[in-house]
Amino acid sequence: MSTPRDDMRQNEAVSENRLTHCQYRFLAELPFCQSEMEAARKARVGKSTVSRWKQNPVFADALERTREANLAASRERLVDGLAKAIEAILGLLDSHDANVRLKAALAVLDRAGLGPEVGVGFSISPQLAELLERAKEE
Repeated sequence: MSTPRDDMRQNEAVSENRLTHCQYRFLAELPFCQSEMEAARKARVGKSTVSRWKQNPVFADALERTREANLAASRERLVDGLAKAIEAILGLLDSHDANVRLKAALAVLDRAGLGPEVGVGFSISPQLAELLERAKEE
């Protein structure tokens, strides 16, 4: 007579060339979790089960593809956020408030590598120097 654990192992052996429902569930949880342990808990499988699955080349490949897809999605979100941040700073260059415009301009120059520590080979007017000093004090 077989136990539920024996049945589970037999199902895994039969599924060596394809993923099981539990493995799919684990992989589906992974992008929304901080760790594999959390994904295992949400998929209702044990940590040792996931460790055993990792020995299966089919699962290991699916896990790697899932991680790569998650990384690509994260990079895409960062690029989108970067574009929004740049637009926000550039939009501030048109502010009616001179202080806001100055700080936005300094942020743009600094992010472009033209901050005050870089000798860019041009001189600034005394008025701009005074504004820069006031901006630093605030």
